Amino acid sequence: MEAQQKSNLADWFATPKGEYVLRWEQAQFDSAVEDVFGFNAVQVGLPQFDLLRQNRIPLRTRVGLDAASDLVADSGALPLASGSVDLVALPHVLEFSAHPHRILREAARVLKPGGLLYLSEPVFAGDLNEVIRLFHDEQEVRRAAYVAIQRALESGDWESGGETRFDTPVEFRDFADFERRVVNVTFADHRLDEPTRSQVRRRFEAHMGASGAHFMRPMRVNLLRKRQ
Repeated sequence: MEAQQKSNLADWFATPKGEYVLRWEQAQFDSAVEDVFGFNAVQVGLPQFDLLRQNRIPLRTRVGLDAASDLVADSGALPLASGSVDLVALPHVLEFSAHPHRILREAARVLKPGGLLYLSEPVFAGDLNEVIRLFHDEQEVRRAAYVAIQRALESGDWESGGETRFDTPVEFRDFADFERRVVNVTFADHRLDEPTRSQVRRRFEAHMGASGAHFMRPMRVNLLRKRQ
């Protein structure tokens, strides 16, 4: 299920509107990692996209479960030596995992002392979230990812390099477009009964204007440094 969810997200990022959102996220990655130095950098998740393109580390590896990966592996069991990596990026990884704590422990294992961990995740907030939660409430998933980060910091293994929040624009031409891109591109089992579909449609169409429905999706970026 996790692999299918990640594949669906990658497919959406490849659409014109998804590419627009991806550019916003890419700009955040570019700013955060361009001045990180070392010898080895690893991007875990979304291997179809080079989110470390601005980083100056010479050896950059994209890890995932599909053919676009440089290294095929699970995010919770990386075939990398302990203390061998200078930078780990986890784009949209914790949100799709049933074991976010395990992923963070694995990142801590492979990072060198002083190494950096960069995470990006959606925030459980906003008008689009209020539409989606009618048929797929992600509150617990989002909370679990954030709690995992906070507990990692409390463990003493990490120190915070800061948290940044920003909004990414998401647009839909009409409700049929929303159904195709969100309801039917399933991150869960989104077979809606008619009463639920009608409720979702009413909530969605409250945001419709002459050029479609426009939302801002809040995102969170965390930078953690492994303690020396």
